[in-house]
Amino acid sequence: MVKVSMIKCLSYDEKQVQAAVKKAVDALGGFGKFVKKGQKVLLKVNLLESRKPEECVTTHPSIVKAVALLCKKQGAKVFIGDSPAVSGFEKSAETAGFAQVCKETGARLVELSEPVETKTKTGFAAKKLFISRKLNDFDVIINLPKLKTHIFTGFTGAVKNCYGCVPKRIKGEYHLKFPDSDSFSKMLLDLHSIVKPNLSIMDAVFGMEGEGPSAGSPKQIGAILASESAIALDFIAVQSVGIRPEKISLLAFAKKLGLEEFDRIQLLGDFKAGDFPIVKDFKPSKAFNYGLSRINFLAKLLRKFFNKKPALISEKCISCGKCFEACPAGAIDFKTKKPVFDYSKCIKCFCCQEVCPQKAIITDYSLGLKIFKKLKG
Repeated sequence: MVKVSMIKCLSYDEKQVQAAVKKAVDALGGFGKFVKKGQKVLLKVNLLESRKPEECVTTHPSIVKAVALLCKKQGAKVFIGDSPAVSGFEKSAETAGFAQVCKETGARLVELSEPVETKTKTGFAAKKLFISRKLNDFDVIINLPKLKTHIFTGFTGAVKNCYGCVPKRIKGEYHLKFPDSDSFSKMLLDLHSIVKPNLSIMDAVFGMEGEGPSAGSPKQIGAILASESAIALDFIAVQSVGIRPEKISLLAFAKKLGLEEFDRIQLLGDFKAGDFPIVKDFKPSKAFNYGLSRINFLAKLLRKFFNKKPALISEKCISCGKCFEACPAGAIDFKTKKPVFDYSKCIKCFCCQEVCPQKAIITDYSLGLKIFKKLKG
């Protein structure tokens, strides 16, 4: 039976966070079960972009600090790492507060670069994937995701956080190779089979609702979750905010492919399944077509009528060029210092929206999709 612990934590006060993190992991057997003296431990944070902690785009530094200190208490050597989508690693780590965590705990920063092709253990979408060679340097990987919605996959949590183990240049290539939510989700499950974090601890004190993972709004959820299974943790996390797991491609495939027995998950801690959702007005992503991706035949037949695309709010744009850098399909012309979209090339991955620091890129819906979403409520 797989265990997921979920502990109340209403603020990022360091003492409260440290107590909640310890309680969450104690329910699974304690940090001594996962971390031993002398081991090198990677804390795989969510460092999507150069964003401040209060924006709720990245894992909060108080969570990272609490885990780092508890690992150091076991006598381990601690490293904090990720591969941001566009921004430089050191700048992003400084802005997100992780550089300060290193100063306070003695942990070290490591950018997950240097790609090496590795065989997957599942092969649902790919037999081989590129990951950072530096992962081989660690004895233990502790996954520290943030609970957020996602405009492309619907939800980003513990499994999706493994995508940061793919060096930044290759991330765009994988969006081209796996252009829809279903194929991309299968790829994430393949990637998870390689990374296979030893422990996942989710920051759900404040998450993100709406057009996540970066253009949404902060939302207090009031919890810290932990599990040895990233898939089981995501299964509990989505229900805690009122999202049905079967609507998320990654979880639907995980169940279908037998990667996790969801009816055998044991929920421990301060919550019961009957308490869900613990926030009743959590807003899912409007850009993600809940349920439509499962109607593959209809979606393909009526593609022009059930479509969405990125669009620019020109007055918000600061001409930073991040959307141009992030676009894997080369569908953005930046000659005028404002993005111009070539929709004949656009694969609708919304990487441009994901990295825009001003929320200047929004989702434009076709008439058919607007009607469909209205009917779906």
